[in-house]
Amino acid sequence: MISSLTVKNFRGFKELQLENLRQVNVIVGTNGSGKTALLEAILLGAGAQPGVANLINLSRGLNRVLPSSLTQAQFEWVWKYLFTLDTPEAPIEISHEDSVGREALLRIFYDRNAQRSAVTETPQLKSYLSTNPPGVIAPLVFERTNYDGRTNKLYASVGDQGQLIMPFGEALGPVTTLYTGMGGFGEENMAQWFSQISLQSEGRARFLDLARRIFPSISGLEVLSPQGLPQVFASLNGSKELLPLTLISGGISKILSFVSAILASGFRVVLIDEIENGVYFGLFEKLWSLLLELVVETDTQLFVTTHSRECIDAALPVMGKQPEKFSLIRAYRKGRSNTATIAQGAKSVSVLEAGLEVRA
Repeated sequence: MISSLTVKNFRGFKELQLENLRQVNVIVGTNGSGKTALLEAILLGAGAQPGVANLINLSRGLNRVLPSSLTQAQFEWVWKYLFTLDTPEAPIEISHEDSVGREALLRIFYDRNAQRSAVTETPQLKSYLSTNPPGVIAPLVFERTNYDGRTNKLYASVGDQGQLIMPFGEALGPVTTLYTGMGGFGEENMAQWFSQISLQSEGRARFLDLARRIFPSISGLEVLSPQGLPQVFASLNGSKELLPLTLISGGISKILSFVSAILASGFRVVLIDEIENGVYFGLFEKLWSLLLELVVETDTQLFVTTHSRECIDAALPVMGKQPEKFSLIRAYRKGRSNTATIAQGAKSVSVLEAGLEVRA
């Protein structure tokens, strides 16, 4: 579990520090306050590789089509909006501490002098330079310091055919996933996770019971692939026909994708952006109660954003029963940067009980 987080020069955050994070962390704030960027910082800091950085840009609709042969300017444009716009040359730094006090650090920066450090640098850089003559493309360096204090580097670069190169490496932090309104988890992933749950003893029956808590009309669930791609299908009370779950209810499908991700996927940190979207307000309290039950059962950490007052108010009864499990993070704009404050445990409950406006 992530117990503290420090973010510097990432997106709208010039510098942010959050300490004493809890198992369920509720992030609130107005549009443009940095709620989604905070989730992205957690994902990037834990994954710590070029592919993760590219993924969070794709989830924002960026870089979907790239030139067939990248110039230096075009290469830098791929990563431009990861950096703060006021100080684009300042390295991004994302560090976290886990629940036993181990620290990991990711730094992202351009190596403008790569050609002068080739003799003493890593094999990855030497390989990069073998296909990229000095002075052609300055690589983007992902400098990664793990829990053991060892540092290595990955180099996002451009190959000899002008293609984007994004090497892989081990994650720095807990295995983390991000649910966004644009991409979700994907129907195939949900089908795979439900299949894994079904292989567990009583797993299918347990999942169906959880589904019926939210939508009592569901009488059965199956993974089918009538057109070649697996999907979760559901049967309803009084009907023999199976229908795609997404056709019955996008909101129910969304909630059950959260359930399947937590129960089956092995993710230790789950990030959910705008949890309220597509969900009927009368289900909010059941949703919070269900998520708390699951993260406690699986020892998963949850970060959730919302700007719905109804959704926040619905969390209050659940928070009041186990306040030590919760923190309330308020993201907001300060000058030209984003920042955030945090209230933990009973204090987070008191803030909501007082009726204070936490979204502004």
